[in-house]
Amino acid sequence: MFKQERQKAILYLLEENYKIRIVELANHFHVSTMTIRRDLEVLEKNDYIKRARGWAIANQLVYAEKSFLERRVQRLKEKQAIAIEAYKLISPHDRIILDYGSTPQELAKLMAKQVDFPLTVVINDFNIYQLLRTNSNISLLFAGGNVELDRDPITLGYLTNQFFQHLVVDKAFMSMRTVDFKQGLFHPVGQVAETKRAMINAAKKVIVIADYSKFNNHSMFQIAPIETINILITDTGLDIGQYTIPQNLKVIQAELRNAL
Repeated sequence: MFKQERQKAILYLLEENYKIRIVELANHFHVSTMTIRRDLEVLEKNDYIKRARGWAIANQLVYAEKSFLERRVQRLKEKQAIAIEAYKLISPHDRIILDYGSTPQELAKLMAKQVDFPLTVVINDFNIYQLLRTNSNISLLFAGGNVELDRDPITLGYLTNQFFQHLVVDKAFMSMRTVDFKQGLFHPVGQVAETKRAMINAAKKVIVIADYSKFNNHSMFQIAPIETINILITDTGLDIGQYTIPQNLKVIQAELRNAL
């Protein structure tokens, strides 16, 4: 990869994630940290990024263009349709993990309105907490850990991972940045990937909820192999026929006409 291409790719990652460790960027691009630092120096001179204590940080104005609010409304109908199918898999007295993200938030909205039976939900997302706390049938368990207020309002890190490592739940509803039917599940930020891995390992059944855009991109860190998933819920925007689907993976394609 040429220098200019790598620098553009770095900007793309930062637009998606706000900040990334320099060592993670070096591992991702298979170059030295010194090479990455030179790239970042160029980007910083052009006011695209900032550098701080081993981190590359997106310029606030650049990152604002890819804010969580914008990501939430992108492909909203697809996410709502996926949430409807996911809700059908929730049973009374289930103990579930609900991952963070825009698609899980659509599922949380449904749960807040419709759950009329006992349900335990484990979360690490403050936005989802605000949605679910209004339903007295739902018992909430919130994972402690580090909170980075300049990113999505979630808990991450060692304490969060330890929390999930001591749990056993019936189902985990997981959002994903990248789903690859050969290589598995991925996320561009190592710390997020670790927490998602801990969530998956705590569940008897893993249900991935991901719209079609999550299947034609690349991310840095593997969360789990594709065989880890029991059920994949996506939308009809994905041409499922072009992929080889693992034999034991059930795929549900949500119809957009069912969206809220």
